[in-house]
Amino acid sequence: MNSYFLSGRVATDIEIEEAMIRELDATLGSLPRRTLEPGSMLTVEGERIDRIHVMLAGQVQLFRTVDGEEIIFHASTVGRIVGLMSLADGRPSFY
Repeated sequence: MNSYFLSGRVATDIEIEEAMIRELDATLGSLPRRTLEPGSMLTVEGERIDRIHVMLAGQVQLFRTVDGEEIIFHASTVGRIVGLMSLADGRPSFY
């Protein structure tokens, strides 16, 4: 099943992400790639976002603290571009 980020578009989420990554590399040059240890925090709930993370491999888990308990909202396949919506909107990290 295809997932569509933008309603009415003919490109799937994966196709959109791949195009964005190609454009980032073309515009910024191929930035250094890093390998992170499992459990690394890319964003912290409530903190300002000052960059995006482009995931080339691996998994991301989104969670929030609700009533003092960590609740996992999504795991495994959350998309490869992390932090884009918060950065674009100037909002603190939601997860």
